[in-house]
Amino acid sequence: MFRTKSVQVAAIMLAATCLTLPATAALLGPSGVYSENFDSMGTAGTAPPSGWQVLTITGASNTWINTTGSNSTPAVGAIPNGTSVAGGTASAGLVVSDNPTVNQNNGFNATGATGATSDRGIATAPTGVAGSIIELQLTNGTLSPISAPSVSYDLRRYQPGADNATRTPGAGIPEGSEELPGYWLFYSLDNGATFTAVNTLIPVGAGPSSQPIVPNTVGVTSVSNTLLPLSGTWNPGSNLVLRWVDDNAIDPSPDEIIGLDNVRVTVPEPSVICLTCLGAIALAAFADRRLV
Repeated sequence: MFRTKSVQVAAIMLAATCLTLPATAALLGPSGVYSENFDSMGTAGTAPPSGWQVLTITGASNTWINTTGSNSTPAVGAIPNGTSVAGGTASAGLVVSDNPTVNQNNGFNATGATGATSDRGIATAPTGVAGSIIELQLTNGTLSPISAPSVSYDLRRYQPGADNATRTPGAGIPEGSEELPGYWLFYSLDNGATFTAVNTLIPVGAGPSSQPIVPNTVGVTSVSNTLLPLSGTWNPGSNLVLRWVDDNAIDPSPDEIIGLDNVRVTVPEPSVICLTCLGAIALAAFADRRLV
């Protein structure tokens, strides 16, 4: 007895969505789209959605110091490579606050990019440590290996950093802001043993710039779809770990407080890939006929 092709495909798709996943992993479904707006936390939730957690990296406010750069050019030297963000201590739970104005390392369940009470986001304000991390563990539930997903997200700027007349910020760092003026994205293909920096998403304090611009003011910075070429292959059933890292400011408190919202990870639809391949085959065949 033979099943039709459509039934076979449906069975494969169902198997992909029923993969055995780590308890902390979210799923990039068969459609190749994952999104999270954190609204499921509600106004009283103390735990992030499935697949998410907040961590801290041990150290002090001078652990990562930018040494070069300009307002519109990414500074380097703050987090020189992914080794610095491999590890971390998970927070004890989010602090519910719609106006996070104090520094603490657990992270906040706070209002999201729109500022409406029902719109939630995760915010960080590291103190007494090297930095804070917002992490997503995402399992590839598609049928295909992925080499270059796209990411987009919003950064809400809750509180500017304090000015400090006794300190001159590093080159390119606006007075009062943290050494990194926003989250720098890292990824891991080995479940967090090592991380790779996404240099195209190093935030800068002012523009014009192709990098995310995160000024030392209250507001929202939207990072549009950005291609994320991976150093290896994100295979079906395996995890991609994304870490948004914020360092601890050298300036005295209050430090800059920022948050993450409206995260979206996508890959090209299989139909688009197939059409592209068919188009390439047709062009090759046409070229062969012309040469005969």
